[in-house]
Amino acid sequence: LKGDVEEETKKEDEKEQVQETETKTDSQTSLLTDDEMYFLRVMKEVEDAFRVKNYSSVQKHFTQEAFAMLDTLVNNAEISVIGNQQYELITCGNATICRDIDMKFQFRNYVSFIREVVFRFDNESKLITSLAFRLSSIAENDIATKNKWNNDCKFALVNFLEDYQTAYALKRYDYLESIFSDDALFIVGHVLQKNTDELKDIKHFKLPEEEVELLRMDKNSYFERLSNVFKSQEYINIRFAETDFQRQMVSADDENSEGEDIFGVRLLQEYQSTTYGDVGYLFLMVDLRDTKRPVIHVRAWQPDKVDLGKLVNLKDLE
Repeated sequence: LKGDVEEETKKEDEKEQVQETETKTDSQTSLLTDDEMYFLRVMKEVEDAFRVKNYSSVQKHFTQEAFAMLDTLVNNAEISVIGNQQYELITCGNATICRDIDMKFQFRNYVSFIREVVFRFDNESKLITSLAFRLSSIAENDIATKNKWNNDCKFALVNFLEDYQTAYALKRYDYLESIFSDDALFIVGHVLQKNTDELKDIKHFKLPEEEVELLRMDKNSYFERLSNVFKSQEYINIRFAETDFQRQMVSADDENSEGEDIFGVRLLQEYQSTTYGDVGYLFLMVDLRDTKRPVIHVRAWQPDKVDLGKLVNLKDLE
């Protein structure tokens, strides 16, 4: 009899927990707007399409450019969705960002990596306008904690860096060419004569200075080289880890003013491709005065960490 009572009590407790969970879920759902509910339904459709590999079924939810990105993504690797997804919606201006679907990308020779993919909606058309690999939590936090920056500036920088690292994975040559100024400076680094076995765990790989070649290039030379890289590599996976920023206001005295920002961005870059991998520090001088069309004036790679102030003095930029 005691056992029966305990079992009945246990069932009642479980029932109450289920009801409490359902109540919380209903409460959270009730806080969402109609648009947010719609975006979540679309994301569930997209997730299901990835799971069954029926991508054409969700083409109606994408702009032409965004679906082309999706098509490139799924044709470059064998893709699978990992685990149960918990979506987060963030609204900024006329866009809503949905974070994210966890995906595994499988290539030949058993090479694979896992990335979180974010989807961006236009609030007016309700269409997905782009997708990108999400920044690491460290990189996101470095930007989010800049209290003197307005939210539009933060989102513009996050979106830009996500687009930048994703463009190499999708081999978006035209996009990358469009975001560099015509007179941009490029400093490209390459590790010389390293055994590939030593590059398996690149997170702990130290680059001796004497085994690194640095080349200075103009835009034409860099993109001629990049074109050859894209043709020869099955995959390119870039991930930004730790970050540091130097912000320079141009023709504006108020640090909170909008649309007057040039950033010196230093990123710890983990780079992997079919035949090559390294870890080093990437410096970008990014002009965000026009947030719809950011421009890079300097791209410099170095094997070791250098103080931002010694890299480029942003005040020298006209």
